[in-house]
This record gives sequence, C-alpha cells and structure tokens, in this order.
Amino acid sequence: MKVGFTIALLAVAVLCASAIAQEQSAQYWYEKGQKLDANQSYEDAVQAYENAIKLDPQNSEFLERKALSLYFLHRNQEATESWKKVLQLYNETLLKNPKDIKSWMGKGRVFTMLAISDRAELRETYRIEELNAYEQGLQIAPQNSTLLYFKGSALYELKRYDEAITASDQALKIGFDPSQPWMADGVSHLKGLAEAALGKKNDSVQSYQEALKGSDEAIKKANSPQNLSEAWAQKGMMLEEQGNYNESIKAFDNATNANPKNEMAWMFKGFMLANWMGRYQEGLAALDKALEIRPAASVWEAKARIFNELGRYQDATAASDKALALNQNLTTAWRDKGFALFGLGRYQEASDAYSRDENTDDESLWAGRGFALANLNRSGEAIAAFSKSLNISETALQEDNKSAHAWFWKGEALRGLGRYQEALKAYNRSLETGRDYAISSWKSKGYVLKALGSNSESNAALAKAKELGYQG
Repeated sequence: MKVGFTIALLAVAVLCASAIAQEQSAQYWYEKGQKLDANQSYEDAVQAYENAIKLDPQNSEFLERKALSLYFLHRNQEATESWKKVLQLYNETLLKNPKDIKSWMGKGRVFTMLAISDRAELRETYRIEELNAYEQGLQIAPQNSTLLYFKGSALYELKRYDEAITASDQALKIGFDPSQPWMADGVSHLKGLAEAALGKKNDSVQSYQEALKGSDEAIKKANSPQNLSEAWAQKGMMLEEQGNYNESIKAFDNATNANPKNEMAWMFKGFMLANWMGRYQEGLAALDKALEIRPAASVWEAKARIFNELGRYQDATAASDKALALNQNLTTAWRDKGFALFGLGRYQEASDAYSRDENTDDESLWAGRGFALANLNRSGEAIAAFSKSLNISETALQEDNKSAHAWFWKGEALRGLGRYQEALKAYNRSLETGRDYAISSWKSKGYVLKALGSNSESNAALAKAKELGYQG
C-alpha cells in the first residue's frame, strides 16, 4: 500500500514533467487545472480539465489529470471511467506505433491508478497488466531505468519481492537523470521495502539509508516551501516505515512548518500520533488541521477509527457518516461505522454497515459482522462470518506476521468462535507488535479472561484499556 501510494505520486510527477504544449486555449485550461490542483481545489480543477478536453479530446494527458483530480476527490467510479478512456487512447496509439515508449509507460501508469481506484477484486489483474506494459516497454528500451523502477513497483505489489529487488538493482546500476534525484531515492526506498518483506533486515536498513540520503539532498536543494514540505514528508514516511516514529514525527513537523497547507503531511502525522504512538488527542488535532485545508473522506475515516478506539461511539458514528457522505465506497468507513453502531448496541444497523460489501476480503468487516449477527441471535451466519475473518487473518499473517491489525482481528475471530486461549495469544501478539489497536486488544483480552473465569486478570486488562484512554 505504502509503495503504491508513493508510486502514484511519482506517476503524477512524471505526468506533469511530460506535458506537451497544445493550442493556446486548451493549454490555458490545462495549466489552470494544474494550478488548481496545486492549491487542492480539485472540483474546479476537474472543470478546467474538462474545458481542455472539449478543445482537444484526444490528449491523454488532459484526461489523466482529470482522472487524478477525481481520484483526489474520492470520486473513484468517475476516476475509473476516466482512466479507462485514457487506456483506450494509449491502446490506439500503440496500435499505430508499437514502439512508442511513452505510451507503454503511460499505459502502465493507468493500470497503476486503476488498481487503486477500481474494485478490490480487480487489483491483482490490473497489477499484472501494469507489469506487462512495463515489460513491453523494456523490450524496446532495456536500459530505461524509469521503466525498471516502475516494473519493480508492480512486482512489489504482486509480492514478487526477489524480482522487485532485481529490477531495482538494474535501475540503480543504469542510473537516473541528475535533474530527477527523487527517482534514485524512490528505487532505494522500493528496494528497502522488498528486502524488509523478505526479512533481509540488514540489507533493508542499508537501502533505506541510501534513500534517506537522497531525501536529505532534496531538503537541501528545495527551491520553494512546497518542495521543502514534500521532501520532509517523504522522509517522514520512510522513517515511519522503519519504525522510527519519533524522528518521523519531527520530519512531519518540519513538513507542516514549511507548508502549513500540506494536507497529506497533517493526515499522516495525525494517524501516526494516534495509532502508532497512542497520542490520541494530538493525533485528532493534527487531523483537524488537515480538515481545515480540505474536507477529505480519508481524514474523517481516520478520525472515526480513533474515536472508536477511545470508545467515543457517537463521535465515531458522526465522523464515519461524514466520510461516507464524501465517498460511499470507502470500505474502512463502513467498518468504522459498524464498529461504532455495535458499541452503541444498534446491532442491526451495525450488521448492515458491515455487510455493505458482500465480496470484501477485509477480515475486520467479517469479524464485525460476526459479532453483530451473534447479537441478533443469527448464530449460524455469525460462525460463518468469524470463520471467514479467521481465514483472511491467517493468510495476511503468513505474509506479514508483524501486523498488529491482523493479529487483533484474528483474536476477534477466535473470540467469536469461542476459542478463547487462542484469542488471548493473538491479542498478546497484537500488543507486542505495536500500538495499533492497543486499547481494543486490552479490552477484548479483558472480555476473554472474564469468559475464562479469570476475573482479577480481566479487571486488570480492562483497567489497562482505561489507562490508555478508553472512555466507553
């Protein structure tokens, strides 16, 4: 996910850098859209790009920028439709000229964004198509380091980590244009992620150090407050991925000091403070700063999750509703709403929220659904939901056994199935792994201990949840 977001940002940078001048009036609207994007005025930007497209409907860059603005607005269905139109234009170009490198790169970039914006069940298919596009381009230009970088990213998303490292090494060996230092930093970052996924800790640390050196250079060379802010934010994300949270927060502080309107920096900072460090009130304050810049579904969803962890279920319901008003398809907001409604004892509504996506592969939605169904005395359906959640959690833990999220929801599924001793072990692993779901893990651990008759230990666990900030 993290690397996918980074590559999506890089795709935007590549798109901006490759702009081709069109007739004056179309170019005017295109450039106006870019300026509006830079100010995060995405609604107005969409209109500007539409004006440009009317004047030049065959320009793929105009369509891409419109799709990106729609994506930033969380209007994913419209964004997906726009990406598919862009894909059609690239296919038409490649039919005429199969050796057009820019079109192969553009086609891969479109599949990157489709994997993010379209339905989850199509994600792997899009990633395979993305990889195929970059490989087609590399057949024509095998020394193109940018294509190798993007190929490595696609391989990483497909969990083909060894191949991702090989592609990254090839890109680094060839080198990049000195005017685009972020490329080499991005490759080192990608390589570090892949090495970490394979458990190659020492190699990963070395790759991250190379990437961080690049970030420091970008910070030194930043020629505007906006560029300086983005460089600090990028460094903050890399430090967070290494678990260096205190230094990461300092980097995000520098990012927001350089540009107080850096919405993404405020959002990451808020999420980290609350979920990774247990500093909930500071986290909520940072998210409020992001919302002052732009009401975003992802930020309201982050607030809803924090409110749920604190047991502030009315606030969580309101925040999740605000998120869903902006993006009805935000699955995590439906999970948050279900969690909050369950906490309020509104079990049927909770079940409806959790059941919004019948094909979800999110273990938290299935576990939440199980508890709601159990409280509605639909035990057979509840057991099936818990079993589904458990299977998804176990698969996730095979890929990353340090996920506090997966360990917690595995514990919830086991608790729902009455397998209390196993649930205790899962909650303990979640608590050992990180602060994510720390309050909920202590709270659920208390429930399980009570079910096992260990009342004093149960009270101690529930007291720990209160000590950490639980107010329910």
